[in-house]
Amino acid sequence: MRLVIWTFLVFVCSALLLLPLLNLGCKLPTEYSFYPIYSLIALSFLLQLECLSYIKMKGSYARLNSESKENGQLKSSLEKLKKKNSEVLRNQGRLEKKLLKTEGERDSIKDDLKMKTIALKDEKALLLDLKKSLKELKNKKESETHVITLLSLLQENGRFLDFLMDDITSYNDEQVGAASRIVHQGCVKVLKDYFKINPVFNEEEGSEIKISEANKNIEYRFVGEENIANLAQGKLLHKGWKTDMINLPKNIETEAVGFKNIITPAEIEAL
Repeated sequence: MRLVIWTFLVFVCSALLLLPLLNLGCKLPTEYSFYPIYSLIALSFLLQLECLSYIKMKGSYARLNSESKENGQLKSSLEKLKKKNSEVLRNQGRLEKKLLKTEGERDSIKDDLKMKTIALKDEKALLLDLKKSLKELKNKKESETHVITLLSLLQENGRFLDFLMDDITSYNDEQVGAASRIVHQGCVKVLKDYFKINPVFNEEEGSEIKISEANKNIEYRFVGEENIANLAQGKLLHKGWKTDMINLPKNIETEAVGFKNIITPAEIEAL
């Protein structure tokens, strides 16, 4: 609008300058003849300023439009970023829930593993006790079997059990002596085959011996009521016996289950 006004004023001033050339009888005073020119110059300068201002304002409008577009793009990018951020936050929340669930499962697994480890230790201890009990039972069974086997050999070679289990009160001394000779020979053979038996002391019975403090409670059995704490010597009543070698006989296995405690089976003569 201002450009239109300034253009109109320039047109008026130009018309006033052209009036003397048209001979319309309208003459301006001499002192006023330069005013239109000055006015035209001033108006032209102002018109140029207005044009420059318009061009600048138009450039500013263009920049504002471009900036508004950029702002719109930035707003849209910001909205997209907000959406992505909200999606990332949702994903983070889901991951945190999953992590908490995983940690809970891990703690549960740890507790189960701890309880299973304790149960395994208890089972191992129980298994060790069972193995120990089985070993003791096996050793006991083996010991019992060795004893039965030894008694069987004594019976087989010297009729040891027949002699001991029989009532010898009805026999005379000659019969008992004859039977004891057989028992003695057979039993000595078995003992010499499986044991190396020697006396604890080689001194004669009835002699005085010095008492050693090293094996005082093992090698000696004191008779009497004397104070044995400071006893240094004593009278040998019995030599004692010890074995330097034990080679127990192999177990006698029986085929019939439940009859492993039989020392010697019964002898039957076919008719």
